[in-house]
Amino acid sequence: MFGMDLGLYLKLSAMMFLEFAVWGAWYPVLAARLLGPLKFSGKQTGWIYATIPLGCIFMPLVAGQVADQWINTEFILAGAHLVGTLLLFIAAWKRKFNVLFTVMLLYALFYAATLPLVNSLMFHHLAANNVDIGAKSPYIFMWAPIAWALAGYFLTGVRWVFKTGEEGRDCLVLAAVLSVIMAVIAGALLPATPPGGGAAEGSSVGKVLAMLQVPSFLIFIIISLVAAALKQIYFLGTAQFMQDNGIATKNVPAAMAIAQATQAVATLFVLGWIVQK
Repeated sequence: MFGMDLGLYLKLSAMMFLEFAVWGAWYPVLAARLLGPLKFSGKQTGWIYATIPLGCIFMPLVAGQVADQWINTEFILAGAHLVGTLLLFIAAWKRKFNVLFTVMLLYALFYAATLPLVNSLMFHHLAANNVDIGAKSPYIFMWAPIAWALAGYFLTGVRWVFKTGEEGRDCLVLAAVLSVIMAVIAGALLPATPPGGGAAEGSSVGKVLAMLQVPSFLIFIIISLVAAALKQIYFLGTAQFMQDNGIATKNVPAAMAIAQATQAVATLFVLGWIVQK
């Protein structure tokens, strides 16, 4: 069905699922904790949410160089997520803005380093196994929005059972648990990806910047930046807006996961259209 070895498909799909389940566990709903129990201002909340974009400015390039020259990609993923687990647990119990911002910025640096590596590892092993990347990689990518949605529904289930929603730190704890699972999967189950295999060829800063001279790529980058800005607005305000309008704290993750569930359905629909083409 997938046009590839089943074992490889399951490993890559688990990697993609967990990578985005970690993010989806805390990102949509942490703002409600910051604006609610912690009494942070909108500006302070914005700075906390800016840590991931800040990390994404340069950490993908750093991670790519390390994976290309020195360390197996799967070991970088495992190490970064293990450190991320510790930082997420610490963040869950910090209540002062300066301390929490520092911890979340450190976390963002490690997490941002893993984002390009899951893609490059996937592409490398699909190519090494003579799999049609354009036709088959969407079957792996589709687990990203599914993970975001399921993380939200699972967090609502946790809040129903354990009554953890009022303080809101449970989203960071769930992300930490998922992160350690991701670290185990990456270190123990992902196929070996030695230096030179996990990073995209020609990943130097100069070559990346040179791609901006290609009009289609430049348009893609501009649209991506606008979309990212709109997502920041959505995640900063929606959870607290829902609570202010009567949605119980325990139900907010599931309510916000509707957007990710819709995205997952749209991804599957587009996937079917692409495969048919």
